[in-house]
Amino acid sequence: MHASECLSMEVALAERVHFLLEDYDFYLQQPDRLVTQLGFLKAVHSREQLQQWQDMIAQGQFASLVEQLLVQHYDPLYVRSMNRHYTHLQQSQLLTVPGLSPALLDAVASAIRE
Repeated sequence: MHASECLSMEVALAERVHFLLEDYDFYLQQPDRLVTQLGFLKAVHSREQLQQWQDMIAQGQFASLVEQLLVQHYDPLYVRSMNRHYTHLQQSQLLTVPGLSPALLDAVASAIRE
């Protein structure tokens, strides 16, 4: 699998933020759980950064928080991992997808299969 051809999917940051806010709504309803989860990032982010994110939670700035977590944490880790594990990633075809709704993703999957 790791030596297979790759297909990269790109989705606008705002769409990804919207999707995650809906998918992880339980964290918005129970912000203390989100603060607890952020605590697991103390080995990779500074105390100041974690405090800034905790302040964003306290102020209800969830969209900004998710955007920062994607840009500063998740995306860089994901890119490093993908580059290490998929030898043909650099040659992958880039597929730009305008959103993450189930219907749209079903349509994209159908188009790829054809």
